Amino acid sequence: GLLPVAQAAVTETTPSAVAALSRLAATSQSAIVLGPLAAAGLLEVFALAGVPPHLRLRCVFVGTALFAAAVLAVLGTVVPAAPSTAPAPASSPTATATRDSLAQPLLRLVALVVGWSLTLSVYGYGMFAPRFLGYDQARLSLVLSAGALVTIASQLSFPTLVAALGLHAASAAGLLTLALGLAGQALLRHNPLHAASYLANRFGSGVADTATAALVAEYSSKRDEGGG
Repeated sequence: GLLPVAQAAVTETTPSAVAALSRLAATSQSAIVLGPLAAAGLLEVFALAGVPPHLRLRCVFVGTALFAAAVLAVLGTVVPAAPSTAPAPASSPTATATRDSLAQPLLRLVALVVGWSLTLSVYGYGMFAPRFLGYDQARLSLVLSAGALVTIASQLSFPTLVAALGLHAASAAGLLTLALGLAGQALLRHNPLHAASYLANRFGSGVADTATAALVAEYSSKRDEGGG
């Protein structure tokens, strides 16, 4: 729930939205990998401190809540002012009206596709892999963590992809990779092809998700400059 708010804040307060959005998305994904590790570490710390077993998990939740509150308090004091930008040159309304009117609905559709793919790749895959591939919990956790790491890598490399391909082409490439990966992981049930398909899906998801946020920022700013 906080990620869309953070994306909007980054768009409004940073001059280079593409780079900032890629780092924000990678940071969000890293919680999938670092969160369980931090929780396990805290449980061990509370055990060494002599906390009774039935209270350790509660202490982890309290510690996590205090940490989150501290981060929010710090962020409230360091949010930079929005940079001043020169007005963009006026463009012909008739040349861009159709494109701009279709941009937001299409971006909503892309966001829906990427969000649903993530649901399939994490929650749906948690049921698919044990049933059809025979994965136990340890192997499933390993695959999900590997997928999260690949997504982080895709989001950190996103500015490079945009510089090489352009924002729209990077979005299309991410969606194509996502679609091919989803199809492959459903049809190819023998490794290494299945694993490669799953990781390709997660890579494409990371690129498409970050590209969507960047494109929403781009077209929203154009709409604001045009007076709605």
